[in-house]
Amino acid sequence: MTTPSNKPVPSNLPQDLLFNAEQLDQVLNSALLSFIDRLGNARLTVAGAVDRIAAVNPRGPWASGEIYALKDIVTSGGSAWICVQAHTSGATFSGDASKWAVFQGLISSDLSSTDPAKGAALAGHTNNYGLATTVRAELLRLGALVLASGLLKVGSNASTSTRDAIVIARAITGLTDCHAFRDESTIRLPTDYGGYCTFDCKVNVLYNATFNHVHSVQDRVVWTASAGGVLENQVGMYCEPEFYGAAGSVLKRHGIRVKDHIGDAGIVVEQIGVLIEPLTKGQQNYAFVGQDGRNIFNGNTLFGALLAPAPNEGVSHYGVRLTGSNQTSFQASGVGLGAAGAWKWAGFTATPVVKSTAVGDVTLAGMRAQDAIVEAGTGATVAEQVGFLSEMTADVKRWAMKLMGGAKSFFGGRSFFGGTTPIDPVAHVHIASGTTSTPPLVINPGPLSTTPVNGAIEFDGTTWYRTKGGVRSEF
Repeated sequence: MTTPSNKPVPSNLPQDLLFNAEQLDQVLNSALLSFIDRLGNARLTVAGAVDRIAAVNPRGPWASGEIYALKDIVTSGGSAWICVQAHTSGATFSGDASKWAVFQGLISSDLSSTDPAKGAALAGHTNNYGLATTVRAELLRLGALVLASGLLKVGSNASTSTRDAIVIARAITGLTDCHAFRDESTIRLPTDYGGYCTFDCKVNVLYNATFNHVHSVQDRVVWTASAGGVLENQVGMYCEPEFYGAAGSVLKRHGIRVKDHIGDAGIVVEQIGVLIEPLTKGQQNYAFVGQDGRNIFNGNTLFGALLAPAPNEGVSHYGVRLTGSNQTSFQASGVGLGAAGAWKWAGFTATPVVKSTAVGDVTLAGMRAQDAIVEAGTGATVAEQVGFLSEMTADVKRWAMKLMGGAKSFFGGRSFFGGTTPIDPVAHVHIASGTTSTPPLVINPGPLSTTPVNGAIEFDGTTWYRTKGGVRSEF
């Protein structure tokens, strides 16, 4: 086979003439349905053209009481008609008009009609092969039909839809790495700031009664498993853009972007950027999973209940969804901890920032525990409530609580110190008894205070002292 050049049409190069002669032989004498021209385009051979024409079934003049199938061709009123809906013909052709479309021949009433299947749809043009054709003929060539209802149907499958503008009903067997819609537009040297969108939903609903819903996109994939089939991934919306060119910059990339509504509607009762309803049918159910990267929640955030977050609570959790005997509203496990050199980890860090414009007295608490609220009629009994609980076991480097920095500490009420079992204290300071290796109380030695303080107990390393009435004396 001769290798042609890529010179644009027309070409007078010898190798192109020889290649065209070889291809013409294929067009006339080959049993193949198509061939590739010297510019890489697929073309029909004579056999292919005959096969394409044979795709329709001429049935002669239309007659009543006949069974007609899709793509049957009949003649009526001086025009050829193609069957677009299988049926048994009635008493008159006009009574079955919705089941037929013009295939060849035009009548003035069809050209002036506002019916989407007629009028402008019948205007002629030239197809990719330079042949005169019609919009309808090209749609038929692509396996698409414009029905009398205005529906554009693409594919050979029967459609159950009667109200959708475009229906893709393809019968796909084998290779499935394909798409119902694909946008391969090219944007070069735009002259405006503007933007581009593959699909823009701008539906206008003019209605004064209750209207149930308007969805820009609906994901309603139907998966029917057979013979142990496995669907590995079902994704309602998949985002994976491609960015090339080291000299350029992508300032922001949003997989999903939700903005405030536009307009002056009287009342918008509730706005939700992303709503995930209860997921219960999977073996593992997660409303949201962020596998990597940082997450930012700017505003009041509430977890665990279908309630509006309080305006004075940054992050709240109402444990109405928790189950089990050991429940935790916030869990800090620090999975994957590690860094080079010396580093620290804290399950919770409180660093309040007071605005420069704030006024009045403020009380800041790094952590606050309040009395439990027990609803009336509950069958539960609060056996114990603990404001702060540490269950760390004893070790020379483990501290259940470590107060550093020199700030004052206040222990209100009665407090019990020491031992391994909590005991209800009977004094403001209740100290567990000592053991043969651990005394109940130790005061490190140090210098005595310059001015005696009533009630003080001090130890200078040699002698114990107590102060009473402003007088320091030895124990």
